[in-house]
Amino acid sequence: MILILSTSGTWAQEVRFGFTTGTHLLYKIKYNEAYYHPENAYVTYHESQQGRGVINKFSAFNSFLFGSAINASYKRFTLNAEPQYFFQRTILRFDDPISTERVVGKKAFRIPLYGTYKFWKKENSMYFLAGFIFHKEANYDFQNPGGDVYFDGNQYLQNTLNTGDNHFYKLLYNEKAYWSYTFGLGKITKKGINYAVRFHQRLNTKSRGIMADVWNVEFTINYLIISTRDFTKKHFLYFD
Repeated sequence: MILILSTSGTWAQEVRFGFTTGTHLLYKIKYNEAYYHPENAYVTYHESQQGRGVINKFSAFNSFLFGSAINASYKRFTLNAEPQYFFQRTILRFDDPISTERVVGKKAFRIPLYGTYKFWKKENSMYFLAGFIFHKEANYDFQNPGGDVYFDGNQYLQNTLNTGDNHFYKLLYNEKAYWSYTFGLGKITKKGINYAVRFHQRLNTKSRGIMADVWNVEFTINYLIISTRDFTKKHFLYFD
């Protein structure tokens, strides 16, 4: 982002500022092993079906992102930076050896840094995008408390004994910041609304201590409301 701001004056035809928002269209987690034993728990999770893996989860619309957007464009090329807040919540269900649900989520600061190339010269052209995303996350991981029933102030039904928190540390997450790569397609409407579908996946997953395979497809909307052209247009006053 600093690079875009510091160098845009020398090459960019226009620099624009606005906001971005979006969600996951598809989120995929897979851990192929037949069982998984957390380091900090006495329970062992088993796959519910042979060959399926302990975790094999598809989710949709399980996240929300909102942040600012800046881009600098030259002809068909554009550089983009989007500092943003990101929130995600996923529920994992296990049936063996006990039936239980785990709530796994994250609150994150992310900065997508990517370039785009318009397929045609017109302003509202479809475009291709590719780049990287920086992530710094705070993760949470606990057993779903479920819907307990109370009668006269006393618990009438009890769920399975709570087995503790942070079972999937190093399997799905850790405290380390990381990068992911991203690519996709986008389209700018005549009203200036920028829609994009982006695939992205974490880089160096195994070397950074994450055992599961995680990828997602995001849908984002950018709306740029301020342009440098708004301040550089020449205005003339005529007097009779």
